[in-house]
Amino acid sequence: MNAIPAPILLMENISVDFDGFFALTNITLSLTPGDLRIVIGPNGAGKSTLCDTIIGRVRPTAGKITFKDKLITDIPEQEIVHLGICRKSQTPGVLPTLTVFENLL
Repeated sequence: MNAIPAPILLMENISVDFDGFFALTNITLSLTPGDLRIVIGPNGAGKSTLCDTIIGRVRPTAGKITFKDKLITDIPEQEIVHLGICRKSQTPGVLPTLTVFENLL
């Protein structure tokens, strides 16, 4: 019997409220090692807010986020990056003196 792997990232009941505008409402997301998730939607659907919540740039008004069984909901963004979580912005930017692999790091 195959055991279900434990999630590496777990968002539970996440809501983000910007002065009465709910960008995210009661979102639950679970990622296990090897998973691939694609978030799609129109402009203003909350895709960037979802990513910014994971990396600590935006604080949820409700819910909790755990990474590798560590609660990261209230950890500052600069500490979350040291856990191995970051976000690449949509604006392409490469350093020509680095290899492709080094640019991805």
